[in-house]
Amino acid sequence: MSLADQAAVRKEKLKALAKRKAEVTSDTVETEPDNETNKRAKKLQFRFRNYDPTIQGPRRHDPTIYQSETVEEAVKDVMERVRTEDELRRAGELDLNKIQPKKPNWDLKRDLMKKMAKLEPITQAAFATLIRKCGINCIYLKRPSSK
Repeated sequence: MSLADQAAVRKEKLKALAKRKAEVTSDTVETEPDNETNKRAKKLQFRFRNYDPTIQGPRRHDPTIYQSETVEEAVKDVMERVRTEDELRRAGELDLNKIQPKKPNWDLKRDLMKKMAKLEPITQAAFATLIRKCGINCIYLKRPSSK
C-alpha cells in the first residue's frame, strides 16, 4: 500500500468520524421526537468519561482506581508477622540481671592485651636467659672457695 492510498483511507475514516459526531450533536440539539431519533437514542449509550452525573460536575480523580498492587502491599502481612515474632524474641532475651556495666577502661585493656600477646614470647625468652645466667653465677657463688 502506497502513501497516497494510506492517506486516502485516513481521510475516509476522518469523514466518517466527523459525520458520526455531527449526528450525535444534532440529535441532542433537535427537540422534536422522531421515531428514528428515538431508536438511535435508545441504541446510544452515554459514557460519562469526565462528567459525573451524580454531582453534576467534573469527575474527581481517584488514584486508588489506577494503582496496582505493589510488592510492599503483597508482603505486608509477612512483614507484620516477622515484626511480632522479633518483638517477642527481644522481650524474652532482655534480662536486666544479665546486663552489667563495663568498667571505664575496658577498651584500654582490650588494646593492651593485643600488644602484650605479641610481647609474651619475647618476655619468656628473656626470663629463660636470665635464669640460665643466674644459674651459672649461682653455681659459682655457692662453691666453696679452694683457699
